[in-house]
Amino acid sequence: MNEPVDHVLKEIRSHLPLRVRLIGQDRLKEIIGIAIQEWPNDMQLATGDGEHKEAVWKSLEEQVKQSFLYKQDPEKQYGFAILTLILASAISTIVQQMILWWLHRPKNRELMAQWHPAKQ
Repeated sequence: MNEPVDHVLKEIRSHLPLRVRLIGQDRLKEIIGIAIQEWPNDMQLATGDGEHKEAVWKSLEEQVKQSFLYKQDPEKQYGFAILTLILASAISTIVQQMILWWLHRPKNRELMAQWHPAKQ
């Protein structure tokens, strides 16, 4: 059991639209796990203006998409192009909800920092 992934999933699950939850529990957990691993450190978020922070968040979203979609095997996936579009949309929504969760309380930011102290 991966405590950070389970914790974040529990916190954001009710905020995810049905179309995102339909990708399945395993995919949700995998996407959240990648987002936690790729999460920007406090220094990246502390510097710069709103445009800089928006760019950091957009970069996170792209990193998660690339990492997750790279692992998918197009040879084994029927309708891979459609699946890719669905998953890319789901990843965007999941990352957005994780950002809102992270911004919601200082405790959430502390948890994220604990889950990958090497990046801090």
